[in-house]
Amino acid sequence: MAASISDTCETVILPSDTTICLGESFQPNAIAQSGYDRMVAPDGLSDPYIVNPIATPTTTTTYVFTSTDPSGTCDNSDTITITVK
Repeated sequence: MAASISDTCETVILPSDTTICLGESFQPNAIAQSGYDRMVAPDGLSDPYIVNPIATPTTTTTYVFTSTDPSGTCDNSDTITITVK
């Protein structure tokens, strides 16, 4: 039996939104299946092409984590907003 699209989609889980103080860092610890993973945001990431980069935003920022299955047929995303006080 061939796998359907829903069977091959990557699972992405990020923690709840969080608050940090200016100058602090936060590591989201995303959970994703193997595939092409990336986290997108305007700034403040140690490396956007790893599963768990360290985020050090200077202003409140929403990060989008996307994981693409190895065949490239399905993307799943989740977001986390880090509020900077």
